[in-house]
Amino acid sequence: MKNKGIMYALIGIFLWGFSPILMKALSTSMPPTEIVFARYLIGGIILMPFIFIEKDKLKTLNVKDYFLMFFFFILLATIISNIIAQIAIIYIDASVLMLLLGLEPLFIVILSTLFLKEKMNGKMALLILLALLGSYLVAFKDLSISTDNAHFIGVMLAIATPFFWAFGPFVGKQLLKKLESTTLIAIRFLLASLILGIFIFLTRGFDKLTSISRDSLILLLLFGVFQTALAYAFFYKGLKSIKASTAGMILLLIPIITIILDFLINKVVFTVTQTIGTLIILVALYYIIKIETKQQAEIEAYV
Repeated sequence: MKNKGIMYALIGIFLWGFSPILMKALSTSMPPTEIVFARYLIGGIILMPFIFIEKDKLKTLNVKDYFLMFFFFILLATIISNIIAQIAIIYIDASVLMLLLGLEPLFIVILSTLFLKEKMNGKMALLILLALLGSYLVAFKDLSISTDNAHFIGVMLAIATPFFWAFGPFVGKQLLKKLESTTLIAIRFLLASLILGIFIFLTRGFDKLTSISRDSLILLLLFGVFQTALAYAFFYKGLKSIKASTAGMILLLIPIITIILDFLINKVVFTVTQTIGTLIILVALYYIIKIETKQQAEIEAYV
């Protein structure tokens, strides 16, 4: 059962590894808002049956649950974060984006310290600084920072994305006590696409979306079906039968997959500086995840 869980999780992260590649390809033909809208609409429709299966459990949600779901889980951790990421990919390489997106555990620790008053020890602070150093080496391969160019904007947006993503786990923990993960994801996708659909309709209409080329349409369908619906479904199915620590380590494979794909498809080659930065980020995140998982296990055992 555990081996099957690892297999499902690996399928999910392999599909996620393709995401920045498709985001990059679509960024030349569609506005970011439309890409995110279409992606979640497709993914939400595919996962919609899970909502009907668990429709009775939806009645257990109260007003506070819906507020948390809308503001933190959907608005911040889904809509804003993914639009920012889609804008960022216009200015930076797919592999650089994915490595910077991997900083989510770092921001979860920071938010836990700020809002949950959890103490951050010296070891964790050092690991966070190392992750930021690695991010600098990856993002600025010539070691110089110029704030007046598009690349800098892309890097800042890429770093902002996991910050907004980090709000998701706080709310998700509460909601998963009442709903299955696949049901929650389906609701997340459908509500996000509904809000974005209304926004697009009221601002500029769907002309850009309805006039895309056949190639872009195929890429968009692949993005919605495989990198959105199936990736989440496989990963969370695997998550049910493996340890959180194992899942955390498996997630570290995503940027490696993206780096390989970016090299094979887009001929993007990392410099020595970027390679060193990548290793620093992955090692720092490995220990951050390991410490956080251990602390969570100790809390659950105590409770």
